[in-house]
Amino acid sequence: MDISNRLAALVVATTLLFTACTKEDSSTSSSVSQTITNQATLPDLNKCKIRRIYQNFYKRETAVFTYNKVGNPFTVIYSNGGTGEHDHYFFYDSRNRLIKYQLLWGQQYVDEEHIYKYNDKDQIVTDSFKRSDGEGAYPYQTVSTIEYDSFGRVVKETIENTKNWDLPLEKVRRPTYTYDIRGNLAVAGWKSSSYDNKINPLRQNAVFQFVHRNYSMNNAAPQARYNSLGLPLSMKPTNDAFFNAFVTELVVYDCL
Repeated sequence: MDISNRLAALVVATTLLFTACTKEDSSTSSSVSQTITNQATLPDLNKCKIRRIYQNFYKRETAVFTYNKVGNPFTVIYSNGGTGEHDHYFFYDSRNRLIKYQLLWGQQYVDEEHIYKYNDKDQIVTDSFKRSDGEGAYPYQTVSTIEYDSFGRVVKETIENTKNWDLPLEKVRRPTYTYDIRGNLAVAGWKSSSYDNKINPLRQNAVFQFVHRNYSMNNAAPQARYNSLGLPLSMKPTNDAFFNAFVTELVVYDCL
């Protein structure tokens, strides 16, 4: 489905969302006491989708999440119309594998694009990235080769700069991602003990985990409120951006 058709579908989806999805679970953190580990039995997070988030930039912005018929993310659209914050679009093949991820400035143009290729284990092993100059050209491009651990988490990338217009190509970068004994991402300057023992909402969908390169079991810090499943109703403070911002003041779920 091209962008124009997606936008038409989004209008319908957004209308339905705001008329039918206004319920918020205001349960306190005391309602869930389980410690989340790699071996924990979890609720079916596909039945508890993120529907809206509220984030603060220069002013408060709302992002609406839509999903396709198999439950994978379809769009994340911000209330400012893409003026200052990216809208996010996800594309899949006939096997429901993520093959393209685009960040747009509203309905104007594709600012960033990722194209993915898979190995025989259905793991993304190549991420071809390009960034627009705002005038239809893509002067900055990279190709990332991705490696995984035995848990299926991204643990290493080799990023080669393949195009940089008038500037010299950047040196090859090799970022790594390590996890502590509880399965939480190690972040420089962030103590492992800072994580809570509740459920990281990125675990709702492997697509969210992959595009953020974050497979943490728990949230980066205890939150003021959680819903009855142990999902946070905010993300602050945190050690990683969630889509467009580091501070998410409110998360609204649609739990079946």
